[in-house]
Amino acid sequence: MEIPHEFSQESAGGNSMVVPMIQSLRPGAEVNGQRLNQVRLNNDDMAITWQPRNKANGQPLQKSPIQRQIENAFPELASGLHLPRFARVEAPSEDVSGGDIADPFRPRYAVDLQLLDEDGKPAANTPIYSAVPLPVPMAGSESGMFQFPPPGTLVEVGFTEGRQDKPFVRQIMAEGHNLPAVKPGEQLQQQRDGVSQRVTVAGDWERQTDQTIRENSMTREVTTDEEIRKVVARETTVQATDKTTVLGTATLLAGAVVHISEGDYSVGTSGNLTVTCSKDNSVSVGRNVKRDVAGNVTDDVKGDVTSNVSGALTEKSAAFAEVWPRRNN
Repeated sequence: MEIPHEFSQESAGGNSMVVPMIQSLRPGAEVNGQRLNQVRLNNDDMAITWQPRNKANGQPLQKSPIQRQIENAFPELASGLHLPRFARVEAPSEDVSGGDIADPFRPRYAVDLQLLDEDGKPAANTPIYSAVPLPVPMAGSESGMFQFPPPGTLVEVGFTEGRQDKPFVRQIMAEGHNLPAVKPGEQLQQQRDGVSQRVTVAGDWERQTDQTIRENSMTREVTTDEEIRKVVARETTVQATDKTTVLGTATLLAGAVVHISEGDYSVGTSGNLTVTCSKDNSVSVGRNVKRDVAGNVTDDVKGDVTSNVSGALTEKSAAFAEVWPRRNN
């Protein structure tokens, strides 16, 4: 239906006019190429309202006056900044050195982001956001948990007070990445496959890496009921005193044992001392040998006994004493 403009008695907002009453006009009727969405009678007049549309796709060409007023008072509603937005990480902004200060103008621990639309595609007419701050669990002065998300990671973005110039990353999503093996009830911190720290459902702690684990502390205390270690090679350097107290039995099983001491070497026991050697026993003493036996000495030699004495050989007994002159054997 076409209504000539001469019939219009009043118009407002570009989307309504008052015409004489026409009985065939109803909401939904096509008038002058527009679909009516409201019809009101006022005596002999009729106020009709429509919403301009794009004839190609049927989408509204303009917003209603009330919507424009609301969006003017709350611009974050117009741009949708009050809703969670997704973005994709393009690259880390910069490296962070110890002592660097994060401020609103240079957050340092930040990434460059490409904002996405509701379909997961780059938002139209939206440039890359540079240096968007990342979240820091347990944040403090030179403390917290840090990791730059790799490029391509999906993140949730929020905007402070609905301002487009103040974005920040709320959280990091796992979408698009390969996931590690994790069960309900487990806790896992993993840098890559084979490098992780896990707390199992039973409460066990498991750490693994194909590289090096370095620990540095002033004092280290370890308390455990049982400890089992299996290593290929071990080297220990003790710069001061090394003391080991074993209340039970200490057992050392080795292919070969070498003891080297630059000072004194003492072995003491309040019980018996037994030394067993299945092959030869060689003792080399640079100076003197002294044995003090409170009881008896018994030597059981199955073969010969050979003694080479360069000086005098003296043996003393409570029964007799005899000195042999020097001789060569």
